Amino acid sequence: RSLKEGAAGKLYRGYALANGAMDMKMIRIGDARSIGRVLDQIRSYLFTILAFLATGRRPLGLGALAMYVRGLAESFLMQVDQERCLYITAKQKARRRDAPR
Repeated sequence: RSLKEGAAGKLYRGYALANGAMDMKMIRIGDARSIGRVLDQIRSYLFTILAFLATGRRPLGLGALAMYVRGLAESFLMQVDQERCLYITAKQKARRRDAPR
């Protein structure tokens, strides 16, 4: 990925969004260990940002932190299948609604 064109940063922020959504999904299904993972992730992002600021450089990691927090929040926009530990897509919801009972 090109650093100059911003592709690498965009990919990194996309991963941060996905990781935030995954971590919150795990909390929502009852995995208490994931709370520690969320705290570790946030601490890691903040440490990176502060390390860059302390050396007088541009604070890299702000976008990734913002996307991670966004992923945590956006997790609540979808339902979670507790048994399979997966998000339920709109297509799956429609199948469940239309399924004979």
